[in-house]
Amino acid sequence: MLMDPRRFCGFPCSLALLVLLGAPAFGDSISFTFTGDVDATQFGLSASTPFSIQYAYDPTQAPVAGSNPADYSIDFILTVGGYAAQAHGALTLVIQPTYDQFVLGACDCATLAGDPEHLTGSINGIPLEGMDLDILDTIPPIDMFSTTQLPTSAQFFSSADFFLLEIGDVSGNAQISQQFSPSDVGLSAQAVPEPGSGLLVAGVLAILMVCSFAKTCR
Repeated sequence: MLMDPRRFCGFPCSLALLVLLGAPAFGDSISFTFTGDVDATQFGLSASTPFSIQYAYDPTQAPVAGSNPADYSIDFILTVGGYAAQAHGALTLVIQPTYDQFVLGACDCATLAGDPEHLTGSINGIPLEGMDLDILDTIPPIDMFSTTQLPTSAQFFSSADFFLLEIGDVSGNAQISQQFSPSDVGLSAQAVPEPGSGLLVAGVLAILMVCSFAKTCR
């Protein structure tokens, strides 16, 4: 006895959905933005010039092999008074009994495990050489970090009590070295879906449409 082939139209759809939904989930990158105002008079700007540091990473990224404390290779954008500089540098996480520390920086004179760092750009026409953002938790309880794995949110920021931003030019004649109180600066974080996540959703929708069409053919 021959089976009606239309009875099988639901099987491929169900199988395809199981394959797609059972596939490994794509990880999300996290984008961070650190903001505040700095005294940039040595660069010919005002004593209250807005700045931002933007960076993103996959939180499952592993530290550079053999690094202690944990060093991560990272790209970021430094913007001061509307002047943007592209950077390739290091993010370092330190956990000690008396302090936790977060350092983000890049310098044309440095390397990370043989990978040259760089800070490409200028502020008001003055070329830059290096930058460091130093965030510490020094007041008990010391709980900014529980692991040296990359943070998955901006929550650690609320435990910090020391913030220092240092920016230097190539000639050594202009610099920014400013310490902040917690109320002077901010850090926000936002998940950035990977392209594969959108493809997964699109694939599921496409299969559901095919299944719906197949039902109308019965």
